Amino acid sequence: MMNNDPRNTRQPAAEPNHETTAGPVPKVGFTPTVESSSQLGEDLITNWVGNGGAPRVPANRRDEVVATLTRCMVDDQVLAAYAGALESGWIEHGGRSPIAGYPSYELPEEQIVRDGFTALDERALGDIAVCPSAVRALRDVLRTVPATVEEFVDPGDWFYDELDKVDPNVQGTKSTREIATEALTALLAQKLNENP
Repeated sequence: MMNNDPRNTRQPAAEPNHETTAGPVPKVGFTPTVESSSQLGEDLITNWVGNGGAPRVPANRRDEVVATLTRCMVDDQVLAAYAGALESGWIEHGGRSPIAGYPSYELPEEQIVRDGFTALDERALGDIAVCPSAVRALRDVLRTVPATVEEFVDPGDWFYDELDKVDPNVQGTKSTREIATEALTALLAQKLNENP
């Protein structure tokens, strides 16, 4: 209980300052745009430089990073703006993405395909968020039909929900998941008929 006595000079403890970059804190239901994605890419590089080359998700911006990476998986314009800002930042600062060109780095592809970016820990999210080639590779995994049934990993609802948000053709009709399931079923039937 707070004491309202004017003689009480005790001040509440100051909130710690965790800001590492400028930038908005996204509101609940944040929808990434080309402009916000480009700005986030720039901010992540600035944050990377400020952290001595360690990719980290800036304080209070995890939701924005997750929302932007998720939108990059389904929106080519947002992906181009985001990846372009990252690449420009790398050039400006004379560096390379910390995981670009390192084939030993294992992207948690199956986990992301199933569960989305929210399931990643801070380090994995930070590593992927600053690497345009990783973001593009994940997008390709999600948007490419596998050559065999064994290679197929069914994307989680997060992916289809995001597709439904950006595809005006499915609003009010079948969901993207229903359309994808029908297409996959037809493809599998065709492959089975070709290779009895």
